[in-house]
Amino acid sequence: LLEHDSLYIAFTIYPGVTSFMDMMGGPLWAALFFAMLTLSALDAEFAWIEMIISSVLKKFDKANRHTEIRLVVGLCFFCFICGLPLTTRGGIFIFHSIENLNANWNSFSLSLLLVVIVCYIYGKFS
Repeated sequence: LLEHDSLYIAFTIYPGVTSFMDMMGGPLWAALFFAMLTLSALDAEFAWIEMIISSVLKKFDKANRHTEIRLVVGLCFFCFICGLPLTTRGGIFIFHSIENLNANWNSFSLSLLLVVIVCYIYGKFS
Protein backbone atom coordinates (compact mmCIF):
# COMPACT_ATOMS: atom_id res chain seq x y z
CA LEU A 1 0.00 0.00 0.00
CA LEU A 2 2.81 2.43 0.81
CA GLU A 3 4.57 1.92 -2.51
CA HIS A 4 1.60 3.21 -4.51
CA ASP A 5 1.10 6.75 -5.77
CA SER A 6 -0.98 9.04 -3.56
CA LEU A 7 -3.51 9.60 -6.35
CA TYR A 8 -3.95 5.85 -6.71
CA ILE A 9 -4.62 5.49 -3.00
CA ALA A 10 -7.00 8.45 -2.79
CA PHE A 11 -9.06 7.83 -5.91
CA THR A 12 -8.91 4.05 -6.40
CA ILE A 13 -8.28 2.15 -3.18
CA TYR A 14 -10.37 4.25 -0.81
CA PRO A 15 -13.53 4.28 -2.98
CA GLY A 16 -13.09 0.54 -3.51
CA VAL A 17 -12.89 -0.09 0.22
CA THR A 18 -15.89 2.09 1.04
CA SER A 19 -17.99 0.40 -1.64
CA PHE A 20 -17.89 -2.78 0.47
CA MET A 21 -19.09 -0.95 3.59
CA ASP A 22 -22.80 -0.88 2.76
CA MET A 23 -23.96 -1.73 6.28
CA MET A 24 -21.62 0.76 7.96
CA GLY A 25 -22.51 3.82 5.87
CA GLY A 26 -19.90 3.41 3.13
CA PRO A 27 -21.33 6.04 0.75
CA LEU A 28 -21.48 8.54 3.62
CA TRP A 29 -17.82 7.93 4.51
CA ALA A 30 -16.81 8.19 0.85
CA ALA A 31 -18.67 11.51 0.49
CA LEU A 32 -17.08 12.83 3.68
CA PHE A 33 -13.62 11.72 2.50
CA PHE A 34 -13.93 13.49 -0.86
CA ALA A 35 -15.39 16.59 0.83
CA MET A 36 -12.37 16.58 3.15
CA LEU A 37 -10.01 16.30 0.16
CA THR A 38 -11.76 19.17 -1.63
CA LEU A 39 -11.79 21.46 1.41
CA SER A 40 -8.16 20.64 2.21
CA ALA A 41 -7.08 21.52 -1.34
CA LEU A 42 -9.12 24.72 -1.28
CA ASP A 43 -7.57 25.73 2.04
CA ALA A 44 -4.07 25.09 0.71
CA GLU A 45 -4.85 27.18 -2.38
CA PHE A 46 -6.05 30.11 -0.25
CA ALA A 47 -2.90 29.94 1.87
CA TRP A 48 -0.67 29.80 -1.22
CA ILE A 49 -2.38 32.78 -2.88
CA GLU A 50 -2.31 34.80 0.36
CA MET A 51 1.41 34.07 0.81
CA ILE A 52 2.24 35.37 -2.68
CA ILE A 53 -0.02 38.42 -2.38
CA SER A 54 1.32 39.43 1.03
CA SER A 55 4.95 39.07 -0.05
CA VAL A 56 4.41 41.16 -3.20
CA LEU A 57 2.51 43.85 -1.29
CA LYS A 58 5.18 43.93 1.40
CA LYS A 59 7.86 44.47 -1.24
CA PHE A 60 5.91 47.35 -2.81
CA ASP A 61 4.46 49.00 0.28
CA LYS A 62 2.87 51.93 -1.61
CA ALA A 63 0.07 49.67 -2.81
CA ASN A 64 -3.46 50.70 -2.02
CA ARG A 65 -6.66 48.66 -1.85
CA HIS A 66 -7.31 49.00 -5.60
CA THR A 67 -3.86 47.63 -6.43
CA GLU A 68 -4.34 44.74 -4.02
CA ILE A 69 -7.64 43.74 -5.63
CA ARG A 70 -6.11 43.91 -9.11
CA LEU A 71 -3.17 41.80 -7.96
CA VAL A 72 -5.43 39.16 -6.39
CA VAL A 73 -7.64 38.97 -9.48
CA GLY A 74 -4.61 38.80 -11.78
CA LEU A 75 -2.92 36.05 -9.77
CA CYS A 76 -6.13 34.02 -9.52
CA PHE A 77 -6.68 34.37 -13.27
CA PHE A 78 -3.08 33.28 -13.94
CA CYS A 79 -3.49 30.22 -11.69
CA PHE A 80 -6.79 29.43 -13.41
CA ILE A 81 -5.15 29.53 -16.85
CA CYS A 82 -2.24 27.38 -15.62
CA GLY A 83 -4.67 24.84 -14.16
CA LEU A 84 -6.82 24.47 -17.27
CA PRO A 85 -4.61 21.82 -18.93
CA LEU A 86 -5.05 19.66 -15.83
CA THR A 87 -8.80 19.43 -16.51
CA THR A 88 -8.44 17.84 -19.95
CA ARG A 89 -8.38 14.12 -20.70
CA GLY A 90 -4.60 14.09 -20.40
CA GLY A 91 -4.61 16.10 -17.18
CA ILE A 92 -3.62 13.17 -15.01
CA PHE A 93 -0.56 12.59 -17.21
CA ILE A 94 0.37 16.28 -17.01
CA PHE A 95 -0.02 16.17 -13.23
CA HIS A 96 2.06 13.01 -13.01
CA SER A 97 4.77 14.59 -15.16
CA ILE A 98 4.89 17.72 -13.03
CA GLU A 99 4.86 15.79 -9.77
CA ASN A 100 7.15 12.85 -10.45
CA LEU A 101 9.31 13.35 -13.52
CA ASN A 102 11.07 16.59 -12.60
CA ALA A 103 14.19 16.26 -10.52
CA ASN A 104 14.15 19.84 -9.31
CA TRP A 105 12.90 23.33 -10.12
CA ASN A 106 15.78 24.05 -12.52
CA SER A 107 15.02 21.13 -14.82
CA PHE A 108 11.32 21.98 -14.76
CA SER A 109 11.88 25.64 -15.66
CA LEU A 110 14.39 24.69 -18.35
CA SER A 111 12.00 22.19 -19.95
CA LEU A 112 9.14 24.71 -19.74
CA LEU A 113 11.33 27.35 -21.41
CA LEU A 114 12.26 24.87 -24.12
CA VAL A 115 8.60 24.11 -24.84
CA VAL A 116 7.74 27.82 -24.99
CA ILE A 117 10.64 28.55 -27.38
CA VAL A 118 9.76 25.65 -29.69
CA CYS A 119 6.08 26.69 -29.73
CA TYR A 120 7.04 30.29 -30.45
CA ILE A 121 9.37 29.35 -33.32
CA TYR A 122 6.88 26.86 -34.74
CA GLY A 123 4.06 29.43 -34.55
CA LYS A 124 6.09 32.27 -36.01
CA PHE A 125 7.38 30.44 -39.08
CA SER A 126 4.35 28.34 -39.99
